[in-house]
Amino acid sequence: MDRSRFRSCWFCIVVLVTCGVHALGAAEQAKSPWNPWPVGESQPPNFWPAEDDLGPMMQSRRENRAFPASAVKSAANYDQATATDPLFKDKGLWPMVGGKEFFLAESWPKSRTLVWAKPGVHGVPKSRKAGELGVTDLANWIENGKPATLPWDEDTDLILPPADQAYDVSFRDCGIRQAFRHITVGRNAALNGGGDGTGRQIWGNVWIKRGGSIGSQGATAFLGKRHTFYRNDNDDHGADSQYFNFGKPDNRSVEIIGNAATGDEFQIIGCTVILGQDSRLCPGRDSTPAIKGGTMVLMDGAYFGNWINNFQQLDLTVQGNVWGGLPERPLTRNCVWAVAYKNHTQASFTNKQSVTTKYTRVVSIWLQPGSSLKSHSAAGKKSGHLVVTSMGEQVGNLAGRALPGDWTYGFEKEKGDQYPDRLERYTWFDKLPRGLDIAIEAGVTVSNVEFDHFRKGGLLPADPASAKAWTGVTFGKHNLAKPEELPAPLPKLGNNGSY
Repeated sequence: MDRSRFRSCWFCIVVLVTCGVHALGAAEQAKSPWNPWPVGESQPPNFWPAEDDLGPMMQSRRENRAFPASAVKSAANYDQATATDPLFKDKGLWPMVGGKEFFLAESWPKSRTLVWAKPGVHGVPKSRKAGELGVTDLANWIENGKPATLPWDEDTDLILPPADQAYDVSFRDCGIRQAFRHITVGRNAALNGGGDGTGRQIWGNVWIKRGGSIGSQGATAFLGKRHTFYRNDNDDHGADSQYFNFGKPDNRSVEIIGNAATGDEFQIIGCTVILGQDSRLCPGRDSTPAIKGGTMVLMDGAYFGNWINNFQQLDLTVQGNVWGGLPERPLTRNCVWAVAYKNHTQASFTNKQSVTTKYTRVVSIWLQPGSSLKSHSAAGKKSGHLVVTSMGEQVGNLAGRALPGDWTYGFEKEKGDQYPDRLERYTWFDKLPRGLDIAIEAGVTVSNVEFDHFRKGGLLPADPASAKAWTGVTFGKHNLAKPEELPAPLPKLGNNGSY
């Protein structure tokens, strides 16, 4: 197909779809909590804008978005509340809950609860040292005021109480199936586990209190036929698990409240994952997560994006839905899907030895047939929408500056002469325009979303006809080209999103 003719068609389509894209105006842009860096700046400033420009999400981010430290101090029942008995009616504990969350309607049958018997004392699976306890020794777990007599299973709740002394209870490779219902991790407690080929199963709610932590080698699988919550009150923490696998049946949901991160990738299979108000989910490094028949929903002020820029692989394959808000919980503020830029793709690098390397182009997002990308927005002026944009230096990046993976492994500024090839390549890489690509197959619904930081020719619909059905699409002010120059014909993609 002749590209110039394609774009001529697109000029009319884009004008109709956006209904005056640039009419958003400077005032409307200033209201957005997201303020990505200027195009072409090789050393982008800290992503977080000045205090006056911060929305509610950003104002709380430096402590915690969904539940700041000040709220912990003012909540009298904070240590007493658990994932088993969350005390939902206590508004001091649940200020972010509006009343229509699916998990609020669940009624759980009474079940067994195991409480770690000695808060402040480490628990390990084997090779115990002096002062450590065995996690598989049931005498170290209290049930109904007495030492437990049976091990845990998917109908058992687990509680690590708060303590003045930090302690770690590790199930890593303990030899017993790691399946639990509700999990509560108190202040100064750490719950670790999993294992290669083992992982962990969670069939209920999870609440990680401020000062507590959770981790798992392998996959953490979220299972069961009930709507649940996963709440982590800690900000800028490490990975909650190597992988997350959301596999609930019958379109049941997990709502993430606060901050969650994985060391590697995640999958949503057939269920719904909701990022609650001012909450965040960050998959890991160069991972390739997927949504297969499921739905990712971002609520007001929510953020979804890798904790480090995924330079060399497809960010997300969608065979389902990515939504801003729900029909019964429409957006009143923007939410953000931050996507990795691929500034080395479809480019050639020639080093000082005159050796040229040509890099394969990879799309950032691949929306496959039958998928949808849309926002459910509140009526009137007080509304928001889903913004698909790029990550800046700090956006969603929990591990420092976003570097291009193995290109700069071991690189330190003060020791740059030890890695001259990497330094040379990164210097070239860092000056390239940072734009996004999104592949949109035929039969994909696109409605009420904003595209920003896209490269020229980075918007790749299957054909102009399919884009005519898009409604309410707008374009941000940081795109690398005019709206009519963003689209290009969708090429044939490889399994990894390359072309």
